[in-house]
Parts: sequence; structure tokens; C-alpha cells
Amino acid sequence: MTASLALMLKLTNTQLINRLKKTEECTFISLRAVVEPEMRKTCNPFHGRVLKVVTAAGSINFRYSRVVNSQRIREGKPADFKAKMRQWGEKLDDCPLIKHVNAWGRVSYYLDIKIQSRVDQYRDIETGRLITKDQLLQWLPPHQKTRQGLNRVVSLRDFRIDRIAEIKINGEVWQVRSGFAKLERLLKGTA
Repeated sequence: MTASLALMLKLTNTQLINRLKKTEECTFISLRAVVEPEMRKTCNPFHGRVLKVVTAAGSINFRYSRVVNSQRIREGKPADFKAKMRQWGEKLDDCPLIKHVNAWGRVSYYLDIKIQSRVDQYRDIETGRLITKDQLLQWLPPHQKTRQGLNRVVSLRDFRIDRIAEIKINGEVWQVRSGFAKLERLLKGTA
């Protein structure tokens, strides 16, 4: 993302959460985040040595059932999809945030996004070098099946707030200090 055409705001995690709590309408965004990829651990030489930089674009504050049913109509299928209750976390009203309290009482917030496009880069945390997905393929979990009944699956992701480096929203770039610092360290090979 480039900030040359947009207003750049540097935010803490708390400031990002507070801004997102005030974002009520369905809005298109793009983001970059640094996440730990899900991988099998046993005999995996990459476990604990790789982070994934996700660059994604999509929408927030969407209605899941409505989006799936719209795609079902486009595919000539009946619009009879009903979403199940969320299995973890609590969707906060009128904003794109999920609140999760773990077994020890620690609260984490996640940004709920419907993905339109996504590019993943796997990087070695010590050197910052790119690792191809082919090198990791045997360690990555298989794609999960959905109950959407679609040819073109509606992809959703929840990004933990402290993993987000940048969000571009409504002509502004929100750079998140902790996530952006992690991204810079990773790209330099000092994560």
C-alpha cells in the first residue's frame, strides 16, 4: 500500500479498535497483516521459523447470509443459506469487530472481513527471505469444506488486531504501530 495519495494515521491497537467500533457501514478496505501460518508441527522444519504477510482487500460490516445468498443467486441456486451461530467470539453490534475472551480471561479483538482478493507471502523470520508455498505445502492444512454450496466460495477471515500492520479505508491509511513494526522487522529478517 502506498500512502502518497491518502492521509496516513499512525495508531495504537486501542486507537484502531476505537476507530473500528465507529465504523458501522459496509465499507471496502485493504490491509496488510503479519500472521503465524497454520501448519502441522510434527517433524516440520519450518514450524516456528515462518511468518505470513497477508495483503488482502475486501469488505467489512457485511451480512454473511446475504452475501452467500447473493452468490447462490448468481450461480442459479436457491437463496436458502442460513448462517450458523459463530463458534467462537462475540460479534460486536454495528461494527466489524469480534471480541474473544480466552480460557484465562484475556480479551482479544479481531477484524472480520469478507475477502475479495488476497496474496500471501511466507517469510523466514531470521532472514526475511521469501519461502514459496510449494516448500510449505506438505505442512499446510487442507482447505476446509464449507456448507455454502457454491462454486465460488465466499471467503471470510478474522485478523487479530495486534497482527494488522496497515488498513486503507475511506481514503485514509491507518498504520498500526505494533503490527507495522513487526512487518518491518520481518522484512529485514529480524522478527
